[in-house]
Amino acid sequence: MATVYSGIKNITVDPQFAAPTLNDFRLATGSPCIEVGDNSRVPIEVTDLTTMTM
Repeated sequence: MATVYSGIKNITVDPQFAAPTLNDFRLATGSPCIEVGDNSRVPIEVTDLTTMTM
């Protein structure tokens, strides 16, 4: 069973990854996680979170 964390912006629904069985953990279209994250902890130099390009 998954651990549920309380707090702001935590979800308790399926994040709808693109293809987790194929290790593709990008968010699928319609995911409840799209546009709800907090980027304040991402370094300002990072411009692409997919490849962590700086």
